[in-house]
Amino acid sequence: MKDVKVLLNDIKERIFNGVDLGGLPQMTDSERREFLLQQTERLLSTQENRQLVKWLNDLFIKKHKGYEMPVEDNPLWFPYSFTFNSKIEGLTDDEIIFARFAVRLAYFTYCMYTRFGYPFNVSVFIGEEMDDRAIDDDDEEIEVEYDYKERLAEDAPESIFTLDNTPLTDWIKLTPYKRVAVGMMSLMISTAGEKAAKLNSVEQDYYFRFYGFSGIDLDNPVECYDYVRIGFETLERGMEHLQEAKERGLDREGGSIVDALCCNYSHDYPQKYVECARAIQQIATQMLPEDSETMSTEKRSDWVHEVINAIDDELMKFDIDLDTREYNLCLNYLLDWLDLKYNAKMYESEF
Repeated sequence: MKDVKVLLNDIKERIFNGVDLGGLPQMTDSERREFLLQQTERLLSTQENRQLVKWLNDLFIKKHKGYEMPVEDNPLWFPYSFTFNSKIEGLTDDEIIFARFAVRLAYFTYCMYTRFGYPFNVSVFIGEEMDDRAIDDDDEEIEVEYDYKERLAEDAPESIFTLDNTPLTDWIKLTPYKRVAVGMMSLMISTAGEKAAKLNSVEQDYYFRFYGFSGIDLDNPVECYDYVRIGFETLERGMEHLQEAKERGLDREGGSIVDALCCNYSHDYPQKYVECARAIQQIATQMLPEDSETMSTEKRSDWVHEVINAIDDELMKFDIDLDTREYNLCLNYLLDWLDLKYNAKMYESEF
């Protein structure tokens, strides 16, 4: 227990130097969340403090130099353990409250600092009103593998980090914690990109190119504001693009084929590309064998080759020439589409 007390004391001295912690034990859940946001913003605001973010997180995910406490024996490291009222032997009530707060801060701040792909229970960190569609099962929040079909089903939204979660998006737009807003926006973009990864490679690239803007200076509030603004514009354009495909009478798969043929996600659905997409979608569907899910590697390779040959003939009819495209990116996108159709059959889903 000496190691735990030393660890907590080091956290107070390094992370909370000059911060008044006297009122922490008496805070309500709402007040504690606000205090956590304040400390997260502070820790993200300077390069020196951001180094402390990594140090604090490392304490709870691996054996840290100077502490003889393997992670599996560390009673502080797992943030969701703090949803229970269990006592940590040898610590006072105030020390337990501080320990719980420190781990939540470590986890949340690191999620905001890394800014990539860490979905979590929003209610724990910024309020229950933000998580109307949040997953109740804590284990689901840290599960790496999950069933994409279930997450895409109408009654199982993939994530709360979407534009239609108005309470969350309003909070991101209005919060004074601009560094936290940057982290939340990155989660929204990465969520959109991860969903697209199982649907449309062109759409996935569209969202992941947003990370070209991620090298911003967190010391600069203006850059943080611009990052959030551009992020919302990126998401809104993406949704508008899907809506336009729907209005053209295309399903999710048909829209992704047009994207592949155009090699980008910012086109306006030229008529010949729409007609070509419908034609090659029908060809590939008709050619998909009944045993597609259990085909051998060799049979799958033969099938792809046959489909590409059939598609190539159709492309010539519409005067769409893949061979003139740099790096043949269009063909690569079409191959990705066939891979998705073969492996996942995701295009049964509606928009």
